[in-house]
Amino acid sequence: MAIAKSVCGDCRATLSPDDKFCPQCGSRIENSTAAETHHGSPESQAIRCGVCGKAVHAGAMFCESCGASMQSGAQPQGRKGEKTSQPARKQSPPQRKEKHDKKRVEPWQIITGVIVLALVVFFVYTELTREQQPKQIMTEQQSFPAQSMVTPQAIEQLQLTVDQNPKDDASLLRLANMLHDASASNSSLLQRAINTYSKYLQRKPNDPNARVDMGICYFEMAKVDSNNAPSLLAKAIQEMQTAFDKNPTHQPAAFNLGIVNLNAGNLEESNSWLKKTVQLNPNSDLGKRAQQLIEQHTFQGSSN
Repeated sequence: MAIAKSVCGDCRATLSPDDKFCPQCGSRIENSTAAETHHGSPESQAIRCGVCGKAVHAGAMFCESCGASMQSGAQPQGRKGEKTSQPARKQSPPQRKEKHDKKRVEPWQIITGVIVLALVVFFVYTELTREQQPKQIMTEQQSFPAQSMVTPQAIEQLQLTVDQNPKDDASLLRLANMLHDASASNSSLLQRAINTYSKYLQRKPNDPNARVDMGICYFEMAKVDSNNAPSLLAKAIQEMQTAFDKNPTHQPAAFNLGIVNLNAGNLEESNSWLKKTVQLNPNSDLGKRAQQLIEQHTFQGSSN
């Protein structure tokens, strides 16, 4: 008995009652589509769709249930003309983040900077305070310390600074000390040093170190000018005595008064000043030296 079958309105292919898509052209079978029937031969042996598993006629090019292509190697399709899957987008390689090498301060750089700064501060402080330290007369048991290298050019340069800045007391005192240091190799500078100290003391009369230093200049002039030695020693004692009177605890003034009086032949006076030096501070360098002089010399009028 022949079976009535519907046909596709587009390609006239034979359709089954359950077909949703045409097995030949893949067109969707809708109710509005005019399906035609005819009498045909029995259906051929069916095969199964590899996508949905629905049994499909052997000669069908598309699945009657899901519309997938039945051709070997073809991609399954949904509705006619639509692809069931989209190709994967090519991913661009991740962009590398730019590394900004920020300059960092390493710990060793900080430590080095601190050490350098400390050394600079130390040397500046030493240079500024060196000239303010009181000098002292060398005894026969002592050797003269090495004088700093003072050049005539350095002296004249500092003199120019003082001349251009009359109120610069610090430079004036530095010039006096520089002249005094240079006099160790050129005694003719002693008088110029005295004049410079005197000018400074007119502005700073209570500076005991400067006054004692000027007294030492008089003492050193007495060594090279034997004709005027007594008067020069007297001036040295006068300046040092003035420094001590204004500053009764100034040990360098007491010690140098002991030395000058010893060289002037005033043994009792020298002994008195050396003892006073020890009383002020027996543990200081000057106190210890004063004690040695007391023990090494026999003073008139002193008890043995």
